[in-house]
Amino acid sequence: MNKRLIITQIDKSFSPETDEVIGPWCFIGAEDIYRNWEHLPFVDALDNIEEMKRIDLLSRHVANKKTLEWGNKLNIKHNIEHSPVYWRFVLMAWVLFSVQVVLLRYLHIKKFISKRQSTDFTVNLAPSKAPSRVGGFIELQYKQRRDYRFDFWLTSIILRLVAPSSWTLVEEKPNMDWTHFKYQNEPENLIMLERESGIGKLVRRVLGRPSFVWVPGTRISKVFFSIFLNIIPKGGLGKTQNFLLSDSFEDSLSHKFYEVLEEYLLKTIPLSYDEDYDTLYQKSKNLKVSPGRILVDNFMPSSEEKRLKYARALDGGEKFISVQHGSGYGTTLFDCWSAEFEYPFHAFFTW
Repeated sequence: MNKRLIITQIDKSFSPETDEVIGPWCFIGAEDIYRNWEHLPFVDALDNIEEMKRIDLLSRHVANKKTLEWGNKLNIKHNIEHSPVYWRFVLMAWVLFSVQVVLLRYLHIKKFISKRQSTDFTVNLAPSKAPSRVGGFIELQYKQRRDYRFDFWLTSIILRLVAPSSWTLVEEKPNMDWTHFKYQNEPENLIMLERESGIGKLVRRVLGRPSFVWVPGTRISKVFFSIFLNIIPKGGLGKTQNFLLSDSFEDSLSHKFYEVLEEYLLKTIPLSYDEDYDTLYQKSKNLKVSPGRILVDNFMPSSEEKRLKYARALDGGEKFISVQHGSGYGTTLFDCWSAEFEYPFHAFFTW
C-alpha cells in the first residue's frame, strides 16, 4: 500500500484515505480542512515516564559534550582561547535546545516508521538549506517552535537519513528556494521583554554595574541589595556545580542521530556566535570583571551581548547566584533547563 506522507501543514488536498501526517502539529492552523483530525491515529515519541527521564538526562549529557566540541571549533574560527567555562555559558542554551528538538523529532520519526512498516510512503521534502539565519538563541527557539518552514526542514533532514528504502523521497528542484513555500499563519514578530528601563540606566550610570539584577518581586530594593553586595568583602572564588561528563555514560544514540544534530547545529548557529561574534565580543571586553564578586540574576538572557558579558564574568571568577522564578522546584521529577541554567552555578535561592 502506498500513501502520501505529509510532514508540514496540510492543505485542502488532504484526504485520510490517501494521506497520513507525521504528527498532529500538521493540523495547527488548518483544523477546519479536516475537522475530525483529533481522531486520527498518531505516534508518541515518548510514552512513559521512565523513558522521558532517561532522555532528559541523555540530552543533558549530549549537550554538555557538544558545547565542549563547539567551543573548541569557535576558538579556532575566531582565533581566540576561551575556556570551556566561557563557551559552556555562551553556547549551552543553543546547543541544549538543538539537542532536544532534534532528538525528540528523531525518536518520533523512528517510532512512526516502526509502526507503519506495512505502508510505503511518498514524501515531499523541504530544501536542504535552512530557511533563514537568526541573530541569537531566543530567535532560533521562536522560529523552530512557530515557523512551519523550520519544522518542515528538520523533519526532511531526518527522513533523508532514516527513511526506509521502499519510501519515495521527492526532492525540490535545485533552483527551488524557500520563497516558493507559502504557509498559513506566519508567526508574529518576536517581542523581546528584556529591556532596560530609564531608571535602570540612571542607576547604572551612578552606581555602576549592579550585583543584584533580577529577582521576582523586587523593584527599588534591588538598588539597596546591590550596594550591600558591592561593599561586603568578596571572599574566595567559590565552586560551580556543572554537569560532570562521564565516559561510562550509556549513550544509546546512533551515528545517524549525530549526523542530523551536526547538520542542524552547522546550519542554525546564531550569527552572534559566528559572523557577528567579533563585534559583540569587542563590546563585552569593556566589562570590568571582579573575581569573587557576587552576582544575582537570571543567567539565560535574551540579549546575546549580555550573554557574552556574563560568560566573561563567570570565567573571570565572579560568583553567580540564580533564583527561583516559577513552580515545580523540589517536586518535578526532571527539569534539565533548571538543572543547566539555574542549579549549576555557585548558589541557588528558593523560597
